[in-house]
Amino acid sequence: MGAAQIAYLSTLHPSLFTSLILIEPPVYPEMLPKVSLAQMRGMLRRREEWPDRSAAEKAIRKSPYYGRWDPRVLERYLKHGLRESTNSQQDGSPVRTVAYKELEVAHIMRLNDRGVGLNSGENVTHEDRRYVPDLDIATAIQSTPLYAPWPRQMFFLLPQLRHWVLYTDGDKSPRTTPEITKARLETTGTGQGGSGGKRVGTVKHVLIKGGQHTIPLDEHLGQVAEAAGQFIVDEMKRFQESRPANDLGYDGEADEPPRMNPKMLHVIAKYEEEKERIEKAML
Repeated sequence: MGAAQIAYLSTLHPSLFTSLILIEPPVYPEMLPKVSLAQMRGMLRRREEWPDRSAAEKAIRKSPYYGRWDPRVLERYLKHGLRESTNSQQDGSPVRTVAYKELEVAHIMRLNDRGVGLNSGENVTHEDRRYVPDLDIATAIQSTPLYAPWPRQMFFLLPQLRHWVLYTDGDKSPRTTPEITKARLETTGTGQGGSGGKRVGTVKHVLIKGGQHTIPLDEHLGQVAEAAGQFIVDEMKRFQESRPANDLGYDGEADEPPRMNPKMLHVIAKYEEEKERIEKAML
């Protein structure tokens, strides 16, 4: 969910970032309950406690899932993804994963076991809305008995992104169908306040052949890093060559009273004349 969260944060605070690299973002026009359900079931089957660190590392290294990871990534996971499950720091103490699998599952989907919305919303009560506060009634069939509001919410915010965006996906990922990819690329940055989108070159896409959802962790890590690195180089150059727009229309140091931009003062005083001049020049 990290990519979707960063994208959402960027709509709340557009000037916080200038560019975004979104790797396998869970951002879709429609829900994918079967994909999310398979992920949650896998998480719940995963072991998370061992008698000591040595046993944990041995078990994790033997796992087919972790076996696909780049060795450097796996070493960092073993170092930072495990912790002692008691206060003792001595060798031989029981260890567990830092993240509880129940919490990981909880951030993927929510419960709608009441079937709220299945009647087209005609009989949805205030109590129902408190129970599933962010349910989209239009997707009620897909949203029963589990639903994930965030991917669809973020998809409909994509037009507002004013940032230059690089999408990086694996072509074998169930989250990246050609239809989803096309929808993202045609939507991102195309709305009010947006960057202009793919048509003007502000939205780019890299598809990693043979890659799945774990492309930044597994044998495709190098390809992901190469794509991200080139994008960062280009974005740094663009950022250094451009002067950030002053949306507030005034200049001045942070500890000084604001000094209104003279151009802003002129336009306020001569609004009608300036509007006519600009329209004649542009139209």
